[in-house]
Amino acid sequence: MEYVIVKVEAGAVTGYWDGSVFQANIDLSDVQGTVEDARFLQGSVQTQDLSFDVEYREANVTIVLV
Repeated sequence: MEYVIVKVEAGAVTGYWDGSVFQANIDLSDVQGTVEDARFLQGSVQTQDLSFDVEYREANVTIVLV
């Protein structure tokens, strides 16, 4: 299982962490391979801005080579 870090405002996901900032496009999100890594990153990102919630969510990732 993979995980993504999300920005949550008023109970709704409003952004996906891309490794630097939150993006609106989930396809740009940074993927964490373990729950431990996701929890660590969630805490690190949350301490940067307390005006919204940061959570990690399970995700299925598909890679398509073009």
